[in-house]
Amino acid sequence: MRRPPGKWHLLFYVISLLAIPLIYSVCLGVAEAARDIALERARSRRDGQDISYLVGEMDNELATARFALRDMLDVANSLSVSPTR
Repeated sequence: MRRPPGKWHLLFYVISLLAIPLIYSVCLGVAEAARDIALERARSRRDGQDISYLVGEMDNELATARFALRDMLDVANSLSVSPTR
């Protein structure tokens, strides 16, 4: 018995709905901790102008990751993902 191409098993929907946001949240927590460490080290440097741009870019990337996680959690809470035909 084979599944038609392009059709997922129900287990993959559950994984994508629940497990991926959970794993992503752990990665986001690690990135936030790395940001805090980077900021502490950047404060001790004297050439702060270049670093301020890098900190801004890092904060933008973290904000994007937070938005992505929030969207994943919203979808998981609404259970709006359904199996394809």
